[in-house]
Amino acid sequence: MLQAFHMANQLTSGKYQYTEDQLLSLAMNKVYYAPGHGALYDVNSDWSLRKLPNGTYEDMVTTEAMGAELESLFSLSE
Repeated sequence: MLQAFHMANQLTSGKYQYTEDQLLSLAMNKVYYAPGHGALYDVNSDWSLRKLPNGTYEDMVTTEAMGAELESLFSLSE
C-alpha cells in the first residue's frame, strides 16, 4: 500500500501525501519487529503480538514479509 500511495501521490502532485506519510510511519515504527530483526508474519489489528493457545506469543518474522516491506520502502526513492 505504501508503494501504491507513493505513486498516487506523485501522479496527483501531493494529494496523497498525508496517507503516504502515515504508511511510512507504520513501516518504520510498527511493521519492523526489532527483537526478531524483521517484519512479523502475523499481528493483531493493534500491531501487538498474537497470543497462541499455549500462552506464548507468535513472534515469527518471515523473509516474505520483510521483502514486501523493503520493496515498498525502496520504491520511495524512485
